[in-house]
Amino acid sequence: MNSQPGWPRLIGHRGAAKWAPENTLASFFCAADLGAEWVELDIRLCKGGIPVVFHDAELERTTNGLGRLALHRLDELKSLDAGTWFSPRFRDEPIPTLEEALSTIARLGMGVNIELKPDQGEAVEMVQAALAVAKKVWPETAPPPLISSFSHEVLAQAKDLCPWPMGYLAERFDQGLLDRAGSVRAASLNLSANYLRPPHIAAIHQAGLALLVYTVNEPTEARRLWAMGVDGIFTDDPKLLSEG
Repeated sequence: MNSQPGWPRLIGHRGAAKWAPENTLASFFCAADLGAEWVELDIRLCKGGIPVVFHDAELERTTNGLGRLALHRLDELKSLDAGTWFSPRFRDEPIPTLEEALSTIARLGMGVNIELKPDQGEAVEMVQAALAVAKKVWPETAPPPLISSFSHEVLAQAKDLCPWPMGYLAERFDQGLLDRAGSVRAASLNLSANYLRPPHIAAIHQAGLALLVYTVNEPTEARRLWAMGVDGIFTDDPKLLSEG
């Protein structure tokens, strides 16, 4: 039914975001220790066009830096502390580049969902930069990365530059989403669990797409979603859900 076999049942959200600072190498190591098959990470471009692993447009929430990430050079970002906000034991944990993150994740034997988060007008540059790194680093023998985005423009660019599957991110299901996903050769819809209904799942699978849902941290909710036919779940806590 799905476009790609072997979808992971659990995907560590930003690594293992309940256990370590999100989108850091520490978080990816932690996800591997907790048994995650895959991890998800977020990509932004810093000044100079280098892809780094970071969720927000602004630095303040998860680092001791100030202002927009896109206005900082890589050396400036590398001087920041991206761990203490989470716990003092992660003091001086750095912001990783995409290359560092993918190399680590591949060594740990996990699959990866790369979410591209461009600033306005940055879609083409981001896709080219991120895919160039991923093609250089990601092993041919590993499961292909899932390239995802909320941006239709990003996915339209990406589908022409690599053979890897696309994940179309959206908050809610609507019928037009199936056409938009099809136009970018998407293999999955990545949707919020909050608004999902059984008829949505049936329509998604009927269209030949996998359904991955975010972000679920309660075992009872995970079991309910799996029973409904969801293919995979993004979670901050792979340990709790794998045990639940």
